[in-house]
Amino acid sequence: VGSEMCIRDRVEESGIDLGSLNLDEFSEVAIGLFRHLQSFQARTATVPQDSAFASLDKLRRDGLVAAVTQETEGWSKEEQETAAAMLDILWQPPLFERLTGPWGFDEERTARSLRWLYQLMAEAIRDGRKP
Repeated sequence: VGSEMCIRDRVEESGIDLGSLNLDEFSEVAIGLFRHLQSFQARTATVPQDSAFASLDKLRRDGLVAAVTQETEGWSKEEQETAAAMLDILWQPPLFERLTGPWGFDEERTARSLRWLYQLMAEAIRDGRKP
């Protein structure tokens, strides 16, 4: 209960009203909340990764950049890397866990939902909608 109160206090301090979210303002509300909450988190040094995991991570990042680059002739390297990074964050296990946990989706619904999201990202990239 203590940590829940602390988090609620932080959200309230931010001035963000989670009860009146709308799609037009969602991105700015989410970013504002992330920034506000980040100001309360302890900064920690990056923990060195096991070399096998670091190698796999690099392969995944390089593969994503290559996949995006194939579809984005004329984009800057920064734009391509940003699009690849956005795909990367959608590939993290906590996303699957969030849908099967708090949202209560079964695995099939989770897979359909994520497939929809991934297809939206691919379409945006192919349509030239730069980050």
